[in-house]
Order: sequence, then structure tokens, then C-alpha cells
Amino acid sequence: RRGGPPPRDFGPVRQSIHDNHGYFVRGAPPPPGIHLERGRPLPHGYYGERLDNRALSRLPYYQGYEWRRAGTDIVLIAVGTGIVYEILDGVLN
Repeated sequence: RRGGPPPRDFGPVRQSIHDNHGYFVRGAPPPPGIHLERGRPLPHGYYGERLDNRALSRLPYYQGYEWRRAGTDIVLIAVGTGIVYEILDGVLN
């Protein structure tokens, strides 16, 4: 399913990242004092890191959202608002 709204259960996405771990690289950790929270905007001036096309090809696409990397986490961000929709904690460990 491509282009629909994000799911409530990200278990299958976590499994896909695990199964394709060679395509994903850990990012730089967020700067000190930066804390990402589900349902809140990204902290001012912090946007996470873009994932490369190899990694993005292993993740589902949701219209209006973008996957970002923040240290060992992968984060789904609403493009228009910068609101953090989901944090996949530690999936890049």
C-alpha cells in the first residue's frame, strides 16, 4: 500500500528495517538538549538527517510525510507542519 495514510501499527515497518539492515546506516545523534516527541513539532533548527534512496526504497511512502534519521532512531515527520508522527526508537542499533 503506497501513498495512503500512515498506519497505527509500525511493527511491519520495524521488521522491514530489521530484515534490510544493510541498507540503513545510523545517523549522527541529535545535538545536546534536542528531544524528539511524538505529536510535537521538530525542535527549532533541527530536521534530522535525510535517508538515502536505498534506505527509502525499503520503507513505505506516505503522502505528506517524510522519513528522517536521528541517531539510532528513524522518525516519520509531517512535511507541512514538521510534526513528529512516529519515532521508531533504536531501529538502527
